[in-house]
Amino acid sequence: AIKTSTNEIISVTVDPLKIYINKKLQASGFGSVTLTDGSIFSETDKRTYRLDTKQGDIIIIETEFNFLDYTIDLASSRASKVKGLFGNFDGNTENDLSINGKVITDVFSNKYPAYSDSWRITQNNSLFVYEDGKNTATYTIKTFPENEVQFTENQIIEATKTCKNAGVTSQPYLNNCVFDVAVCGNAGFAKSALGAQNLIFIGNIPSGNISGDINYFPKVRLEINPNSQSDISQLNLISWGTGKVFALKDGAANATKVDGAVISFGGGSYFTFYPMSTLKACDNSCDVGNINEVIDSQEWSTSRKGSVEFKFGIDKENSNDPNFVSSSKWPSLIKASDIQNIHKLINLDIDDSSNFATLVESQNSDLPNTPYSNTLYRFITQEGKKGVFVISGFGKIEGTAKYFITLDVKIEK
Repeated sequence: AIKTSTNEIISVTVDPLKIYINKKLQASGFGSVTLTDGSIFSETDKRTYRLDTKQGDIIIIETEFNFLDYTIDLASSRASKVKGLFGNFDGNTENDLSINGKVITDVFSNKYPAYSDSWRITQNNSLFVYEDGKNTATYTIKTFPENEVQFTENQIIEATKTCKNAGVTSQPYLNNCVFDVAVCGNAGFAKSALGAQNLIFIGNIPSGNISGDINYFPKVRLEINPNSQSDISQLNLISWGTGKVFALKDGAANATKVDGAVISFGGGSYFTFYPMSTLKACDNSCDVGNINEVIDSQEWSTSRKGSVEFKFGIDKENSNDPNFVSSSKWPSLIKASDIQNIHKLINLDIDDSSNFATLVESQNSDLPNTPYSNTLYRFITQEGKKGVFVISGFGKIEGTAKYFITLDVKIEK
């Protein structure tokens, strides 16, 4: 259940599936509903739902197996400003588990029942819609779980087989899958784990203690359609100086702000960042003709200059290059001089209209699936401001043809 900024409430229950908006049951196939604060709640397919909040949060709820899978992607403005079962979104996963603000270790005796009780809701603050005669007490079992679960060797073997047969091979998804399937005896959790594995969240990258002479923009989210550079709804334009993202359809109105675009390249098998000056110089070459046709038809007032470090296959091929900067250096970039120092390793030219940077490439398929997340990318803006970004998340947007990619950005003020 979700409460919006204007106190409208969405409630989703399964077995049987019911969708309520402000306690009103919605008919199947209701499409989308725009709430009073501008948030949009939509049915993306038969059993998948999505909320796009006014603040820029995205919540995806899947109900295929009569349990709820939900993905919460918070707006970067919420960093360090939230609390709850998912932690405080400060980039440090070590302090997410807490009781009344006090961090605890992941030990069973510490977690239950004290941990459960510290987050337990009351009837007065419950957002759920209950059947007649039921309330939150109906679903409260204060003695659960009584003991830390123990598995037999055969349970582990069978659950592992179920998970691997479903295609779950990567960690930590495989271990989590084995646990869930063994506990619940439900193979549906294997398909759920596969969905999590395919949704590549690299995680919140610690930012370090940022000084006052740089701007830090965490989790700047872009959305790209690998099937069409001309999809004007895709959120693929970025302003380095503000951390803002724009849809291609709004490009002309924001031409003085847009520094570049992330587009599908090579038949949709790569996602590549092009500075606007590179796009303009490429014209109909460089496999960017489609997006240039859109830009020309919109009659942009200007095309901002700037450059980005040229990278292609950097994770695999060039990690021994002396100019390479590992993403492990990210937390140490806390002031403008730190950014300037790593820029000294290269010499980016504002007027260079040939550089571009590949962010995600294809491995064993025609669609992009391998983000270059262990490298830092350096860039310079038209104003001469130096910056750096790292890929912090990537995945398929279920129910659509699009993918998302999130960048953490630091730039001189």
